[in-house]
Amino acid sequence: MIDFLSSKGTATNIFTITSGEGLFLGAVGTLTLREVYQISLDPNIPTTGKSKASGTIQVFSQTVKEPSTSAASALIGMMGVAFWLRRQRNTPTSG
Repeated sequence: MIDFLSSKGTATNIFTITSGEGLFLGAVGTLTLREVYQISLDPNIPTTGKSKASGTIQVFSQTVKEPSTSAASALIGMMGVAFWLRRQRNTPTSG
C-alpha cells in the first residue's frame, strides 16, 4: 500500500509453515514480515525501508542421537594395551 501524501509504502507478507526438513522436520508455524518504505520520486535518491519479522515456529517431534560409546571403549582398550606393553618392555628380566 502506498500513501502518496506521506511518501511511505507498506507491505505485509505472511508465511505459513506446514512441515519442515532436517532439524525442523514436522515444524509448523506462521511468520509475519512487515516492511515500511520511504519512497522518493527523485531518481537520484534511493528508496529506503525497514523490515520487521515476527511469529512462531513449533517443532513437535525431534529425535536426538545418543553418542556411541563403542569408539570410546575401543580407544580406552588400545591405551590400556599400549600401557601394558610398555611396562612389559621396561621390566627387567632375571637371568
